[in-house]
Amino acid sequence: MARNGGGRCKPSGAASGAVTSAPAPFPWKAALQAGLCRMRLDPKTFWTMTPLELAIATGMHRDAGTGAPGRGALEALMLRFPDRAFGHGNADDDGGPVKPAE
Repeated sequence: MARNGGGRCKPSGAASGAVTSAPAPFPWKAALQAGLCRMRLDPKTFWTMTPLELAIATGMHRDAGTGAPGRGALEALMLRFPDRAFGHGNADDDGGPVKPAE
């Protein structure tokens, strides 16, 4: 009896003799050391984190193509989110902390 509409199935890489490399085992010792000792997370918080969250929190995760924004993007962010509390700054601001309105 023919399967898949009469066509032949292609063998998988393993069946064809191709060598596949297994992913590296998860570094549990390093993860526990980073989370519980260096970051001082409580066990409940540590065990609810995903490996990706832990990697980002420890600075070990690096996305290709990410990094600091360029000058144009930084200027756009500065215009959109100025360093003023609730708009109480003024044009001759000395750069010091903004005092709350009285």
